[in-house]
Amino acid sequence: MNPILLTINLNKRKDIVSAMSKFSILIEKQKNVFEKTFLALVMIAYVQPFKDGNKRTSRIVSNGILYANDCATLSYRDVTVKEYKKATIIFYEQNNVHYFKEIFKSQFAFSTTNYFQ
Repeated sequence: MNPILLTINLNKRKDIVSAMSKFSILIEKQKNVFEKTFLALVMIAYVQPFKDGNKRTSRIVSNGILYANDCATLSYRDVTVKEYKKATIIFYEQNNVHYFKEIFKSQFAFSTTNYFQ
């Protein structure tokens, strides 16, 4: 993941716009749809470009990327609020995406198993 995005002071509008621009370029450079999807999932929620609904927006955008590439979309029905919050806090505080990766992988497996049999 690009460390530039993780070190920007996101208190000012221009910094948020700059981070989103860099984030968009980073996503476009990725060749793997799952990398694009995962980046959208974590970075929109991290950058917080909107007043409200950033985590919901990140899930919608990441599902849009999956859908546009003929992949199963993720519902997050199998994740507890506690698990999701833990992944979010660890990412925000430690820049560690491990728990988000685990949730992402488990939800993709859940979707493909339950919705596409």
